[in-house]
Amino acid sequence: YTGVGKCVVAANQAGDSTYRAADQVTAAVNVGQAPQAIVNFAPSSPVSFGAALQNLSATGGASGNAIVFSIVSGSCALLGSALSYTGTGTCVVAANQAGNANYSAAPPLTANVANNPATQTITAFNPLSPVVLGADPQVLSAVGGASGNPVTFSLVSGPCGLLGNVLSHLGGGLCVVAANQAGNANYAAASPLIANVRVIASLNIDLSP
Repeated sequence: YTGVGKCVVAANQAGDSTYRAADQVTAAVNVGQAPQAIVNFAPSSPVSFGAALQNLSATGGASGNAIVFSIVSGSCALLGSALSYTGTGTCVVAANQAGNANYSAAPPLTANVANNPATQTITAFNPLSPVVLGADPQVLSAVGGASGNPVTFSLVSGPCGLLGNVLSHLGGGLCVVAANQAGNANYAAASPLIANVRVIASLNIDLSP
């Protein structure tokens, strides 16, 4: 079959000196479009928010038409065949291939991409230590991750007081302080960063040359 549609074929038989030619008999064959299927569509999953663009690929059927991708649902976007992530959650992507005169359109093939919250890290948390008992309170500071949430501080243990980000030294010993940063829809909470502040009675500084 060279194409779709109705193909009519005839059966003929010639006669001879004894028999006349047989009456022609015809038959019709309806030729339909061939199906095609999309395979090898397996985008990477899971990914994290902020991940690099992912180039999608798949193998189509015999029509020769290009595979075209589309977003079914989720916080993601397409730039041609490159998938980007605009938020967390499940992104459902479809691969599609049109038909032609001889091949029907392939059924869309979908894939789920789980987009997890990105991690964030607290850095530059270096409170002064050791300090002398009775010294002025120190202002704590740290650098947080990309969620934009403020870094907050908490007193884990020890003879210190904490009001906001101001640490006062109330007695001798070891004060354990934590820096914390909450997450949001796209970023997980940062792991608390711990620092030790040793409070001592005096600093013995050797000023000899």
